[in-house]
Amino acid sequence: MLVYYASIIVYIFGYSLMALIKRGLKLSGNFLFISLFVVVFGGVSASRATTVGTDTGTYGAIFTSIGSSYGSQTILSSKYPLYELYNYLLYQISPNIQIITAANAIIIAIMIGKALSKLSISFFFSSLLYVVGYYYFQSMNIGRQFIAAALIMLGTAYLLEGRVKTFWLFEFLAVLIHSTALVGVLFFIVYIIHWSKKNIILFVTISLAFFSLLPKMMPLILKIFPSYALYDNESGALSLATQSNGGQTYVYLLYLIIMVIGTLLSNNYAKFRDQKFIFLSLIMGLTIILGIVFSKQVLISRLVLYFSLFVVIYIPMVMQSISEAFLQKPQEKLLVTSILNTAIIVIMLVPMTLQLTRNISGVVPYFVFWK
Repeated sequence: MLVYYASIIVYIFGYSLMALIKRGLKLSGNFLFISLFVVVFGGVSASRATTVGTDTGTYGAIFTSIGSSYGSQTILSSKYPLYELYNYLLYQISPNIQIITAANAIIIAIMIGKALSKLSISFFFSSLLYVVGYYYFQSMNIGRQFIAAALIMLGTAYLLEGRVKTFWLFEFLAVLIHSTALVGVLFFIVYIIHWSKKNIILFVTISLAFFSLLPKMMPLILKIFPSYALYDNESGALSLATQSNGGQTYVYLLYLIIMVIGTLLSNNYAKFRDQKFIFLSLIMGLTIILGIVFSKQVLISRLVLYFSLFVVIYIPMVMQSISEAFLQKPQEKLLVTSILNTAIIVIMLVPMTLQLTRNISGVVPYFVFWK
């Protein structure tokens, strides 16, 4: 478990160094920071043994199976054709199962890093929230779905820039990797609607009704998507990987407090009433409602992942809105925003530690693959 805390410390010091280098060389963009994120967190994830992560060994077995039996008929009948093709191509490079573990880890880190760079007002705090919010550890377990979630997140970043075709490309690729990515269509719906109070109430009501009926619709859903049987509470085919909710209700309550603060303050500051902030607020609201009300529904918990990832973007925006509300000088605003973000990181370390102690997602103890 210490390796994860050590990686956070290394990342913080490395980021400080990169910031100095960037300032000294007068560089623009977040390439250095994304690279550091990939090297530190992607590197730790890529170097883990197959025993680290509940389903890591399973992905290795799938990789071997695909690599040794893949053919034209396989892709036509596949439930996740792009992921199978990706596995097959990696197998041609090397049949060593470590290659799929490493490739998944690096691809996830690159896409999450790029999405954070495009979406967040603070890459540093968003990247740390990604780790302490336990998303990083989930990525070591449900790798295939996390690749799909990262594609949706990056696609949404382009959507908020008005690049609709690019979003649909990422959505299409995500569905070819994991069928739960179909939920990404909701991001487009949220994007295109003009949000009045009436529309917000209607959206929340319809969403609650739909997800409330979802368990009763499972027989029909399982006929259309047989692979969803893994997430059916009645199937008995559940594992630790599908029930990583340890202490999450308290985390969602923290998110609710943050969202209430952000909503109240946004009424008075125009810059926090823009499309991006409204979009993220709605996604946050959906995340909190589904996370609290349906915490014991496995399929819905899996779907919530696509929404809850955006928490790491939303929180720094709210912390900035607090400083904007009460301070005038830019330096004071920056200092207070940093203090508030740091406080949230420290608070989030508590549930992270609790989940690591309970070995949620099976990431403890950590071993490197060469030992």
